[in-house]
Amino acid sequence: MAEHLKLDFPVLNPEAENRDPNLQSMVVPTFEEGILEKPDSYIPEQYTIDKYYTNDQLGTDVLKNKYLAPGEAHPWELWQRVAKATASVEKTPQAKEHWEAQFFSILEDFRFVPGGRIMHGAGRDDIKST
Repeated sequence: MAEHLKLDFPVLNPEAENRDPNLQSMVVPTFEEGILEKPDSYIPEQYTIDKYYTNDQLGTDVLKNKYLAPGEAHPWELWQRVAKATASVEKTPQAKEHWEAQFFSILEDFRFVPGGRIMHGAGRDDIKST
């Protein structure tokens, strides 16, 4: 009978004991290549709000005040939420996963911008419709 092993790799945890300082530079590029599944908390540095809106205070303020849900701080999280909500109508988990990836690919970097009410409300539980 096969044994179950739990491997705890401290890839993105800087506080982990015995962490090889070169480990992140060796593993994180595989996230970018799609080889490893990205953790939910993973946000590429270029899509953090400070890097994405460098020297654009108006863009930063509009995103924060109009479109980011509570708990979101970056455009990447907005695109994830909208893609997941848009794909949520699919019937099977495989179809949901497929269409979430498809929707995310066009939302990423604002290649497609849905209407403001969609960007604001899709996937949010903190909004009550009237």
